[in-house]
Amino acid sequence: MKITLPKLLIIVLLTIGSFFIFKNLANIYLWYDEASTAVFGRTILNFGYPRVFDGVNWQDPELIKSIGTDSYYIEKYHVWLPYYIAAASLKLFGQTTWAARMPFAIIGFFCLILTIRLTRRWFPNRRYLGIVALSLLVFSVPFLLHIRQCRYYAPQIFFTILSFITYDRYLKKSSWSRLLLFCGILFLLFFSNHGVFIPVFGTLGLFSITIDRSKWTFKRILFVAVLSASYAIPWYLYGNAAYHARFNLEHVWDNLQFFIRTINKYLLPLAFYGIVIGWYTLRRNFFFLKWDKNEINKFLRILIFFLVSTIFFMLQAQRSIRYFIHLLPFLFIIQAAVFESWFRVRKAWPALFLILLLFTNALSRPFPLLVLAPFKPKVVKDVDLQSYPLKFVDEIFHDYDGPVEAICRYLKEHSNEGETVKINYGDLSVMFYVPWLKVENGYFFAKHDFPEWVVWRDYWIKKELRDKKSRSESIEVDEQYLEEIKQKYEAIELSAVDLIWENRPDDLGYHKFRTVTEGDKVVIYRRKDLAQQ
Repeated sequence: MKITLPKLLIIVLLTIGSFFIFKNLANIYLWYDEASTAVFGRTILNFGYPRVFDGVNWQDPELIKSIGTDSYYIEKYHVWLPYYIAAASLKLFGQTTWAARMPFAIIGFFCLILTIRLTRRWFPNRRYLGIVALSLLVFSVPFLLHIRQCRYYAPQIFFTILSFITYDRYLKKSSWSRLLLFCGILFLLFFSNHGVFIPVFGTLGLFSITIDRSKWTFKRILFVAVLSASYAIPWYLYGNAAYHARFNLEHVWDNLQFFIRTINKYLLPLAFYGIVIGWYTLRRNFFFLKWDKNEINKFLRILIFFLVSTIFFMLQAQRSIRYFIHLLPFLFIIQAAVFESWFRVRKAWPALFLILLLFTNALSRPFPLLVLAPFKPKVVKDVDLQSYPLKFVDEIFHDYDGPVEAICRYLKEHSNEGETVKINYGDLSVMFYVPWLKVENGYFFAKHDFPEWVVWRDYWIKKELRDKKSRSESIEVDEQYLEEIKQKYEAIELSAVDLIWENRPDDLGYHKFRTVTEGDKVVIYRRKDLAQQ
């Protein structure tokens, strides 16, 4: 079989993508959110379902007090599919960092394949559009960091893309079997991330009653709606979805600014595309409008999905790139369409800018600042040119040592079964890596006790004190308690810097691509009577 250039490029990109996704997957210890997924996976192996209490330790006891639980200690804060994915892998491969992350990385790899499938379905006459979209995804560091996590991020992206594919398949042939498959994918998306389900379901539902109305009967629309409601509404009621989402109109403007700022900074350089499209518009070369009716229809669908997702994100109290990471393939398809059309009228310029887009952040922040430089020379000092793909490659080729790893390694080596460790952040990681310890977590000052071990997480302890002061609560007794710890315990300084988080993926401005060596070290306190034994 003859391998054409497009096929060869896809093979090369998938090979690079698989290397990026799987290389050194177990290097960094599971941080708090990942450890939560893994610990719930372990409770599934022990009890058959995810429990907030495993018989010894609690997951986030302060949250449990807020949302409540029952005699079965059922987890109801997040949906369960990621926990069962983790449980299956831990059962098959052992309870290790690699086993916890591997299934999510595999799903992340298939997101690359689904992106190609979607672009081929939507744009069959533009064979290089999918290749450009795939290249943008393969070299997207936010995408790579998230799908390498033991968390819901990869399933969220995977089932979002698959929802659009199965919906499109139903439009091509309106059979009950294809409708049931579409409903099944929606079900899996819901139990991957019930928040993302809302804009996806809302967007596709909007399509079914507007631009695709001729393909849908009222009976089938009602069938999908009732079937989806049969599992979504009970979960939203039982699972305290309102507590989790916490919609807040006061945050709308801040969320919108964050959304646009993050997309421009890491995903889609708005100023660059505005300048390119504006330039060719002034020259009356509307290359970006030379699409047929079917292609315009597909772009319209992406823009509607983007708009619905934006509105949903704006209403949330929490904001993070993780909540719209599922938009990445669609954002890259839009950008790929611009480049593919641009390549039809020019070669050198789009090739140069595509290279800059893939390997640097030059088109997001430095580019618009340099454009302004002739008018405002002072902005040049704010240019922060980075190559995040090169930093990512550097990360996966080197060992990373963070505070969680240092804490867990020390406790694994020196603690004994039946002992208790007090820790107010990193507790779930300790539960996963040192399962014989009783972990006293929650608020550090909830109990002024003296267990065998105390892990001093400086930022989180001081944050509790600041929060209490902001509520006009006295902290004098708490400060005395901290002094007592220092008197009754032996301080052991570890080699790792006491970072706030181990190395979460959300913000490239925070993410550590190399081990941090400068800063205050993590301190573990061992009770002096243990040290004398």
